[in-house]
Parts: sequence; C-alpha cells; structure tokens
Amino acid sequence: MPSDGRWLSKVRGRAGRALVEASGGAQLVVIAAHHNAAEMLPGSAGRTLIGHAHCPVAVVPAAKG
Repeated sequence: MPSDGRWLSKVRGRAGRALVEASGGAQLVVIAAHHNAAEMLPGSAGRTLIGHAHCPVAVVPAAKG
C-alpha cells in the first residue's frame, strides 16, 4: 500500500461486484462520476457499488483532460 493510504488492486470479474467485495475491508470508497453540465452520474459499476457497499461511498467529479 502506498504511504498516503491509497489501496490499489487488480481483479477479474464484474467491476461493480468486485468494488462491493473490496468495500468490505474499506473505511471509504471514492469513485469518479461521469458528468455533464446538468448532473454528475456514476457509471454502472458505481451505481452497483452505491447500492451495495459495506462502507460510505464518495462520488467526485472526474478529472478534466
């Protein structure tokens, strides 16, 4: 794990399910949202995570660029 507390892992399978499983050992999961001028929307994996996570989920704007 990097010294700043980030945790990175590569998994196989459906992204939403993998994120939900990983949330079981987390204090917080942060995901980026797709966004337009009207609203910020998580993708399908993010929506699965939000509905089934074992910890809080923060949805933040995707980086521009």
